[in-house]
Amino acid sequence: MNNRLAPYGQSASQVISGVKLEEAKKLLGPAGKSVGETALRLGYADSTAFSRAFRKWSGMSPSDFKKTVKELG
Repeated sequence: MNNRLAPYGQSASQVISGVKLEEAKKLLGPAGKSVGETALRLGYADSTAFSRAFRKWSGMSPSDFKKTVKELG
């Protein structure tokens, strides 16, 4: 998989992380799911691990993302 993605400048883990980020944004934003429920739906054992990953992907915590969406909404 990585060999096929290399010409596009991405790895399989980058693609998977991107898909998880978009799904997390959908679940946390308009769907209004909790951080814990979103973590479970995305396959994380606990919300702490998910929160670390979300912060790495987006630059903000899941709860900050939820607040931003609510303020804009």
